[in-house]
Amino acid sequence: MDIKFNFHPFGRWLLTLFGSAGLFTFIISHRAVLHFQHAPFLPLNLKGNYWVFVSAILILYGSFILFSQILLRFLEKRLKKKFRTSRDALNTLGLDSVRNGVSLSALFFIYGAALVYADRSLLNVWDILFFIIFVGFYYVGTYLHFYYSIPLDLWEAGDPKVELEKLKIEYDEQRMYLRVFLWVIVSFLISQVFVILKTKFEPYLRNPEENLHLQPVMVVNALQISFLIISTWGMVLSKFLRRMEEVKFKMMKLSLRKGNSG
Repeated sequence: MDIKFNFHPFGRWLLTLFGSAGLFTFIISHRAVLHFQHAPFLPLNLKGNYWVFVSAILILYGSFILFSQILLRFLEKRLKKKFRTSRDALNTLGLDSVRNGVSLSALFFIYGAALVYADRSLLNVWDILFFIIFVGFYYVGTYLHFYYSIPLDLWEAGDPKVELEKLKIEYDEQRMYLRVFLWVIVSFLISQVFVILKTKFEPYLRNPEENLHLQPVMVVNALQISFLIISTWGMVLSKFLRRMEEVKFKMMKLSLRKGNSG
């Protein structure tokens, strides 16, 4: 059976680059905060060897990009093969997407754990919280990459009326998921901003001259939050919105077909 899947190289590279950017932000933002607090920028176990640090970063991110691309392609090929050989592939699509998302998130987690092992100062509340949240974003992004790359034609029913009702139900569900996800993300970001304002911004605003050393730390925290917002939009929200648009166009086509047949 000839099936044209919606797996696109841009989506694959977007996931990979967001993952590598998350790892990069995880360690560089932390080292930058320590540097602004007059601590050494390089991890202590490197003993000030700048080029070793740069080389390790390049090797880490290069290998992550390579392995994540290989794993993504392998999982995509396996899912394609399952759809071409099994009639029940659509029934287990959700479970397969969960497995694939967990596999890629596990790869991301292994690299994050390697960073923590190399730089034990990363074991603090703020950086671990940032890492765990980004792992969650990465998992949702990979899940959506697999789940919504299946062509809409495979979801069609024999009766256009039945298919139209199915699409209406799915559209309502997508809107509900989008609202819930937005509320969760907005609630987290507001609480994160509040904590940062309370712990860093408030002392600085109360006495800027005495707390001038907090200004760079505040900038790094703001950049971390901005990165989480961009990642949320690029990896999660855009997928929801794209699927909603696909469903709307499909509903429009079915409505026109229904009108013509009438």
